[in-house]
Amino acid sequence: MHYLCTMRNRGQVRAKKHLGQHFLKDESIAQRIANVVPFEGVEKVLEIGPGMGVMTKYLLDMPHIETWVVEIDQESVSYLKAHYNQLSARILEEDFLKWNPSLTFGKEKFALIGNFPYNISSQIVFKVLEHMDQIPMVFACFSAMGGFKPVATTNLETRFLSGAKGERITCAARVIKQGRSLIFCEATLTAMPSVRAVASASATFFVPD
Repeated sequence: MHYLCTMRNRGQVRAKKHLGQHFLKDESIAQRIANVVPFEGVEKVLEIGPGMGVMTKYLLDMPHIETWVVEIDQESVSYLKAHYNQLSARILEEDFLKWNPSLTFGKEKFALIGNFPYNISSQIVFKVLEHMDQIPMVFACFSAMGGFKPVATTNLETRFLSGAKGERITCAARVIKQGRSLIFCEATLTAMPSVRAVASASATFFVPD
């Protein structure tokens, strides 16, 4: 069963530039993203910035996955509550960058999916890397690639270098190389103020044609 979200009703929410919103409108892309994500090793998925639920409704069709969303835009929240009653209890009305995963999921692992706001895409990636022990899978769209393109994590390697206790952990990430179908990234987690590297990670993302 698909949950109703028509083109006519979709116009009730307008994209807000100050939030970096760019709504995914192509139903075929939304359905393709939901269908190709394997969701291996997780029972929950969190969608960032669902907007009007174009992709959300396909995620809700998956009986083996419990769908959650995090949305800071109150206009979008009202739309989601009006059109997806079964999702109301799993709408996190807050800023993803300030959200604490343990308060919602405890230590349980979950997948992350979304059409990331273009003005905080890098910050979202940094936050994911800070919680990579709990977020083993990320599937996202980035508008900086010349349009909406699904991106899947194909490889993620983590190396723990030293322990850290009572210190602030910072994450520095960069794109090493970007090709037509693969993006190679690396990140270093550093304990502050000791400036000691505690972990490093490398990731490869696949961009389908």
